[in-house]
Amino acid sequence: MDVPKFLLNVEAEEIQDSELKQLEEAVVLYRELADEIERREEELKSVKQSFQNVSQTTIPNLLFQHGISELKLRDKSKVIVKEDAQVSVPDDKKPAFFEFLKSRDEEDIIKLQVQFKKMPVEKQQALFDFLNAGEYEYDSERGVHPMTLKAYFKRLLGIGSDDRAEGIAEGRYLRAQDVVGVANVFTFFSTKIK
Repeated sequence: MDVPKFLLNVEAEEIQDSELKQLEEAVVLYRELADEIERREEELKSVKQSFQNVSQTTIPNLLFQHGISELKLRDKSKVIVKEDAQVSVPDDKKPAFFEFLKSRDEEDIIKLQVQFKKMPVEKQQALFDFLNAGEYEYDSERGVHPMTLKAYFKRLLGIGSDDRAEGIAEGRYLRAQDVVGVANVFTFFSTKIK
């Protein structure tokens, strides 16, 4: 089976003038939209920074200078300022943090998460049998890392392979409709313009 022309690299001279004009217009639009996205993302970043300044500095300062944290405005809207915190424990501080909890007898807030590498099904079953026999409480979820899943299906379907049509005909690759019952596979084309 021949590979369709749209999957091959062709020179601009091989495309009819009307189609080439359409493509050139689409490339111009592509570039304009890419620039617009970049501009708006910068604009959004600036608006988010302004919002953060108003909500975390300006309004709290205006209320706190009067010793209040709540105020009802003339338009009946209510302004409430509450202190909040974001907390993280960097890896280099974890040993000290766990010792701190231990010294306060507060280790019961520690959540234990254990991850296992890929293992044969028999070993998985033995592990679950052990956990169940010991009456350990646990949550389990089976899954495949998204990047591994994508690579698996691209290889299974021959996506991006030069011999895809031939591979499907020979049974080396499956078609997207062959895996509908086990996965949602959406194939698409992406465009890069240099």
